[in-house]
Amino acid sequence: MTRACSPVGMCVSEPVFHKLIGYLETRYHIQRLEEAAPEPAGGRPGVSITFDDGWRDNLPHLRALDRAGHPALVFLVTGKMDQRFPFWPERVVWLARQAEQEAETARRLQASFAGTALRWEPAGGPAVLLEALKRLSEDAREKLLSRWDREFWDEPSAFTCDSLASTISWDEARAFRGTNIRFGSHTVSHPLLDQTTDAAAELSGSREAVEAQLREGCETLAYPNGNWTPAVRAAAETAGYRLACTTEERCQEPDGDSLLIPRFNMSDGKLVNPWGRFSPAVFEFTTVWKAWRAMRSTC
Repeated sequence: MTRACSPVGMCVSEPVFHKLIGYLETRYHIQRLEEAAPEPAGGRPGVSITFDDGWRDNLPHLRALDRAGHPALVFLVTGKMDQRFPFWPERVVWLARQAEQEAETARRLQASFAGTALRWEPAGGPAVLLEALKRLSEDAREKLLSRWDREFWDEPSAFTCDSLASTISWDEARAFRGTNIRFGSHTVSHPLLDQTTDAAAELSGSREAVEAQLREGCETLAYPNGNWTPAVRAAAETAGYRLACTTEERCQEPDGDSLLIPRFNMSDGKLVNPWGRFSPAVFEFTTVWKAWRAMRSTC
C-alpha cells in the first residue's frame, strides 16, 4: 500500500500494515463500524478499520483481513472506479516532482500561477503545493488543474513511476459480497464538500451507485479530505446516511454524533520507530495519547 505518487502520510507499507493488524488482534476488538459498541467488548477497546478511495493495491490486504475474520469498510468514489490516477492530488505530486527535477517544467508551472493566489517553490515539495491548492476556491483550483492536465500530464510516464495508482472496478468490489468487507460512499467525484455547490448531488449520487452496483444498502459515508460543515452534515443526513466519518483525530464517545465520527489517519510515520519498524508505543502515542489529550481539552 505504498504508492509512489500518493501524498506523504497517506499510505502504510505492507510489512507495517501486517504488524499493525497483529497488534490490534491482541489488544483491541476489531469490529464493524456499523455495529461498533459504545462499551469495550470483553474488556478490550473497540476499533474499526476503514480504507478510503478504493485503491487497487488494497485488494490483497482486504482479502487477508477477510480470511482472518476481521471486518473492514472501504469508501468508494463511485465516479472514479477502475481508473488510473483518478484523483488530482496524485497527479499534482507527480507534477511537483517533475518540477523539482526539470527547471523548464518548474518555470512553466510557476508561470501558470499568474492571476491566482497560489505561490509555490519546487524546494517546498509536493505537500506544500497540495495544501496551497486546497486553499483556493473550487473554481480557481479546477481551472488550474485542467490547465496542468492539458499542458503537463503524461499518463504513461506517471504510470511507469507509480503502477499502483489505480482504483478497483465494480466487479472487484462485487467479489467481496458475503464477506467481512463492506463498501460505503466517498462521493461521486471526491470534491471538498465544504466548497462545492453540488454536495447534495455528490452525496445522493454516490449512495445510489453503491446500492445499484452492489445490490446492498449504503448508509456509510466518509467526507473527502474530512471536510464538513453543518450544512454538509445536514445534506448527508438528508441523503440517507446513518454514519459518516471525518478525519478529526480523536475517539468516538458513546454519545458522539454518528454523522461526525472521528478517525485516525494511519501512515508509516505514525506507526514506526526511528529504525523503520512497527512500534506499539508509537501507535499508542499517536492514537490513544492524542485522543486522551483531545478529550482533556474539551473538558
